[in-house]
Amino acid sequence: MQAMVRNLRALGYQLDQDDALADEVGDHFRRVAEQEGKPLGKVLEYDPFHYEHQIPGGMLSNFRVQLADLGLSGKFDELLHECVRVRNELGYPIMITPFAQFVGTQAVLNIVHGERYCHVPDEVKKYALGYYGKLLAPIEADILDRIVANGSPHIALKPEPLPPRVVSLRKQYPNASDDERLLRAMFAGGQVDAMRAAGPTSTDYKFEQPLVRLMRELAARRVSRIHISRTDAPPFQPGEPKVVEVSGESLP
Repeated sequence: MQAMVRNLRALGYQLDQDDALADEVGDHFRRVAEQEGKPLGKVLEYDPFHYEHQIPGGMLSNFRVQLADLGLSGKFDELLHECVRVRNELGYPIMITPFAQFVGTQAVLNIVHGERYCHVPDEVKKYALGYYGKLLAPIEADILDRIVANGSPHIALKPEPLPPRVVSLRKQYPNASDDERLLRAMFAGGQVDAMRAAGPTSTDYKFEQPLVRLMRELAARRVSRIHISRTDAPPFQPGEPKVVEVSGESLP
């Protein structure tokens, strides 16, 4: 957020944001990430082309690996441009799961096989035919013809209307709340059971001072005696680092 605010202000926009509070929030979540052993986010270099292909970051990493495995690493930029073209042709689907994968997979197949839409995944054909709902914009006529011709012949050209889902969910899970039923409709297998077993996400983080953590970890080592000394000479100035030496004797 701070980087976005900085860039917008550099462009002349005036933003009513409490910078000190934003820094405090950012510092809190940095400490949470460190305590939980999670990686820290990094601000990527600004690339206006990203707003054309809109491919999520995880998919970009997968693209690099897939192309490298096929010996086609040099076609990465070509693939991104193909993603832009495929997305335009498919009527500008929103680039989130699963639609981003539809665009990306079709673009990879177009690049790898050298002929556009000669191989069409089932999901792309279903998307084009309206199995996932009304399209944001119509698909180009010649592209739709290729998708229909080269996709699976087992996919009906007109999707059957789906039966009411809530009624069947209430029969399948009679003792669950509607919230849980909707979760079970969206997540397959035992994912919902695993979420329920894990309990709510902890939001109460207590950060230890470095000295407290040091003493706790030393106490866990079963030492009989601990000696702590500071080797920097007084007087100490505020903000200066303090050098600490720790020695101890282990219990027999």
